[in-house]
Amino acid sequence: MFSLTALPDGFHENPYPAYAALREDTPVCPQSDGSVILSRYEDLDLVYRDTARFISDKKAVFGPKYGVESPLYEHHTTSLVFNDPPPAHPRPEGDGWGDEPACLGADGARFDPACR
Repeated sequence: MFSLTALPDGFHENPYPAYAALREDTPVCPQSDGSVILSRYEDLDLVYRDTARFISDKKAVFGPKYGVESPLYEHHTTSLVFNDPPPAHPRPEGDGWGDEPACLGADGARFDPACR
């Protein structure tokens, strides 16, 4: 079974075969820490839209896990645009060259080296 704590050989160089295997063989893949990896669009779409059964409040999830004063809590709750539902965050805009909010952390610094 796929595990984030024991990635298959070559995963970092080319993760797509592992992703394809997840979608085909184990689209709902339990992890040893109690979390679950979803790999099919239909499952992800259901989870994102069903706010009655699934939580998206990272502060409620990561506070107890990391402690609200920890750097990991701050990272997981402030480093991405989509941590708060609209209208608390703007929709991503930009010319596709790295100035869009999706490429910037809360402090305005680029957090993704792939963003140009």
